[in-house]
Amino acid sequence: MNIFFGLNGSGKTTLLRILHAAINEEIFTLLGAPFESAEVELYFPNVGLTLTRSLTMPDENAIESVLRHLPMSARMRPERLANYGSRYLPDEMTWQTVSRSNGNKPFLDAKNRRRYLGPLPHRYLPISRLSEFSASGPDSPNQSLDEYFAKSIQQLWSTYSAEVLGDVGSAQESGLARILEGVIAPERSTRQLSSDFDPDKSFERVKSFLRRRQTAYLIQDKEDFVRRFETDAGFKRVVLDINEVEEQIEQSLEPRKRLEDLVRRLISGPKQISFENSRIRALARGNKDISLERLSSGEKQLLRILLEALAANGNPIMIDEPELSMHIDWQHVLIESIQTIDSQAQVITATHSPEIMAKFDDEKIFRL
Repeated sequence: MNIFFGLNGSGKTTLLRILHAAINEEIFTLLGAPFESAEVELYFPNVGLTLTRSLTMPDENAIESVLRHLPMSARMRPERLANYGSRYLPDEMTWQTVSRSNGNKPFLDAKNRRRYLGPLPHRYLPISRLSEFSASGPDSPNQSLDEYFAKSIQQLWSTYSAEVLGDVGSAQESGLARILEGVIAPERSTRQLSSDFDPDKSFERVKSFLRRRQTAYLIQDKEDFVRRFETDAGFKRVVLDINEVEEQIEQSLEPRKRLEDLVRRLISGPKQISFENSRIRALARGNKDISLERLSSGEKQLLRILLEALAANGNPIMIDEPELSMHIDWQHVLIESIQTIDSQAQVITATHSPEIMAKFDDEKIFRL
């Protein structure tokens, strides 16, 4: 957790823009920003690698020359500049990258080092986040920002949900293959009963597995289940395989469950948010469907930030002014909520709000 805190004009937003551009290894979004040079160190502790990316801001004449050669669509929509990569940039107008190995970690070979060159995965939420997504903008001038928010947030959820459901499907297929192998060639089975094996939990996991296959009727009685598990070696192998599959599925679904619990706790009262496999639903009193467009600005901000945290998948997430439109109670728990969803993601934020940083030690706060 790292927090940039300071007055308006102190450079907080510029710092986040520099970090985002360095991680993305692009400079279009920085052209004209108020700094002369920047150096950013990116550390990868799992492989003991440090990348140092440095950039010197070109002079005004060079910037103007680049901008003149851009397509009109990019000049009219500055947020699209990053999409053009280096096509319109001279060779000297790029980030310079130097890498070094740290500590006792083995030096990465050329093939593995290439994974850490170029753009790196992260999430970045500028203050324009409700009107500016990874897409270039609203589909047409007639599409309101509220409509665009609703469409884009559904796309964000749909992408994440598809990945999770893919993981669930893969776990099920792998489990079915192991079950079949155990039936055909039981002597090859290596499943062992762990010391913390819980028959009650395993019974529920088997029921859950069968429910997904629409065959829950195959097992109903817990006593019969326990008896067969203790006396039937083949049945025991199948249960252990299913138990492992369901553990994998639970791990895949755990971040989603944490998100649902958080949103249910934070957005309470007559309005509820329901996360389904293919979409997000907003419900009013009496379970009446309402459009996501009708959420308050604070609810939209909260939903967007928490969904981005879910999609971060352990990668850094940078948020400019996370407190926008949020009640002070939400500000107080926002960063903690992000870390609840993804405890591995490094959160970097720029804020004016004392409430955002109230729970964090001074060593995490950089006053500008």
